[in-house]
Amino acid sequence: MILSFQKGIIGGDSLNIIKMPQKKSCSICCLAMLADLSFEQVMEIIFGKTKPKRLSMSFVEMDKALNMLGLKTNILKAFPKQPIFNMLCQCRSRSQGFWHYIVYDKQNNIFLDPLPFPWPMDDYKISKCIEIVS
Repeated sequence: MILSFQKGIIGGDSLNIIKMPQKKSCSICCLAMLADLSFEQVMEIIFGKTKPKRLSMSFVEMDKALNMLGLKTNILKAFPKQPIFNMLCQCRSRSQGFWHYIVYDKQNNIFLDPLPFPWPMDDYKISKCIEIVS
């Protein structure tokens, strides 16, 4: 299965797919998708006016960033069999070994990937998730 790069719908609002404008920016793109903000807006809220040393974030940093963006979260150790919320998912490429973040869109039951090109979903192994509970 190839991940979708089309717009999804969440609660009647459009979820925009935000592609990575630079390397290692999947974390910022996923935060922007889930918070319905632009890449630049998330950068300013999370980092202020200072240029960050790195754009990649740990799983714990991602949870804190989602909270900074006004989203309530719940950490899961695995992807649920019957998801009921939108989620940020940390995954690893089986073939390439890189760590990556993707978004699960509950409304459309699809994964949204910020990579600028389609990547086969069956290559990803999801390690843990953060539910967006409100």
